[in-house]
Amino acid sequence: MLSVVVENLGNETAEDVQFEFSPAFEWPNGLPTPLKSGMRFFPPQSTLSFYLTTAAKALRSDSKIPPVFEIQVSYNHPALGRRSAHIYYIDIASLSGSAIPKSGMDAVGRELVRSIDDLQQQMVLTRSVLSQIASIAAPTGLQISHSALQNLSALKQGSKDFTKIAVSSTEPNVFEEVLRVPTDVAHNLSFLFQGRDAQESLEQILGHNQDLLDTFHKYFDPNT
Repeated sequence: MLSVVVENLGNETAEDVQFEFSPAFEWPNGLPTPLKSGMRFFPPQSTLSFYLTTAAKALRSDSKIPPVFEIQVSYNHPALGRRSAHIYYIDIASLSGSAIPKSGMDAVGRELVRSIDDLQQQMVLTRSVLSQIASIAAPTGLQISHSALQNLSALKQGSKDFTKIAVSSTEPNVFEEVLRVPTDVAHNLSFLFQGRDAQESLEQILGHNQDLLDTFHKYFDPNT
C-alpha cells in the first residue's frame, strides 16, 4: 500500500501549506482536498496520511502514476516570518522486486490459521463420534437418549433406580413402544402432555386399564 504521509515535526503551526506534484498526475480516487487546495493551518506534531494506491498497481506498465515524481511543500513559518519550501523525491520504481517486512501480526495470523485448522479437525472427530453414538439403537428400534443410557448403566449395576422419561418432550412413537398401545392412543397421550387440546384424561385415554397406568407411572414422569 502506497500513501503520501504529511507530518509537521516542528513545534510551530505551519500556515498556508501548499503542495505541488511534478510531474502532475491523476490520483486513482481523485486528489485529496488538502493536497489540492492546501491547508490554512497545520498544527505541530500532526500527521495526515493519504492513500494513493497499491505498489503492485503503481508498478504496472500501464499505471497513470509516474514511477518517479517529486512533491514540493511550501508554507509560512510564523516564527521566522517568511515562507519556506521543501522538495521530496518519490521513486516508486525503486520498490520493484522488494518485499514488505513481516510484522508481528503476520505470526499471529499464521498461528490463528493453525488454530482454526486444529479446531476443524476436532469438529470432524467429534462429528464422527456423535454419528456413531446416534446409530446405536435400543431393542425397540429407538435411538438411545441420555436417560436411556442412564437406565442401561443402572441395569448393568443391578439397580432398579431408573430415570423416568419426561412426557412433555416425548414423541408418540415412544409411548407406542414402551406401553405397547395403538398409534392413535400414543398420539392422544402426546397431545395430552404437550398442552394441546386433549379431550380426555390419562385414565380415559388408557381405558382405565390399571396395568397400563402402572406401566406408565413406572417409566414416565407426568410432571416433566
